[in-house]
Amino acid sequence: MIGIRRSRVTEGTVRHLRFGILLFFLGTCIQAQEPVKPAAAKPPNQVIAEAIELLRAKSYARFFREAIQPEELKRRVGTGTVEAAAADFGRSGEATKLLEVLVAASHSNPAISRDGKALFRLVPAINGKNELTMVKVDGRWYLP
Repeated sequence: MIGIRRSRVTEGTVRHLRFGILLFFLGTCIQAQEPVKPAAAKPPNQVIAEAIELLRAKSYARFFREAIQPEELKRRVGTGTVEAAAADFGRSGEATKLLEVLVAASHSNPAISRDGKALFRLVPAINGKNELTMVKVDGRWYLP
């Protein structure tokens, strides 16, 4: 008879086998979380459309947070609050003037440069402005 070698199953081997099976099942039950991808940047025309809606609704604080370039927002707020700066913006008449400019810009397509700027031509000029420039910061378009 040809000698068939029988392996001895030891207690340690059984433990390793059980541990391997446990790891296999845990690996199949726990799925790796994919990193959350940032939302795709809205095109300048969409940012302008949303800004128009916010200004018409007199949601100036939200307009500041969503449409104004972060550095400009810091400058406007200073040591105060966004709400206080937004209230001043609404009372001063700046909101009404900017709304006119944004509505005029919404009727044109921007020229987008490689350096992260979108230029809207205003024809005819509104409030002495014949163009509106938006800037791209960290992948998002803002009003400067």
